Amino acid sequence: ITLKIAAIGIEPLQFITDEEARLEGAVFKDFGKDQFGFQLPGWSMHRPHPEDVDKCLPSPRWAFASYINRLHGGKNWNLKPSNLWDENSYVWVITFKKL
Repeated sequence: ITLKIAAIGIEPLQFITDEEARLEGAVFKDFGKDQFGFQLPGWSMHRPHPEDVDKCLPSPRWAFASYINRLHGGKNWNLKPSNLWDENSYVWVITFKKL
């Protein structure tokens, strides 16, 4: 495929929307509803998708945040005093257009 850069910008990491997180690879698996009728969490960026609802998150944005922390935080990222998501660093946002 041939891609063209459509836009370039910079913004804080936490500005990512649910739609943008889906475009980054967050996927939903429907685990049904709980006993009160609320949708169970099903968002993840793991491949393959977890078979356990307890390993999923409630939104694409939170699945992306968890992925970013694991990817850039190394082993035991969740035991460190801060993580990339919480630091909310500025990131490049590049939008491509398929030609």
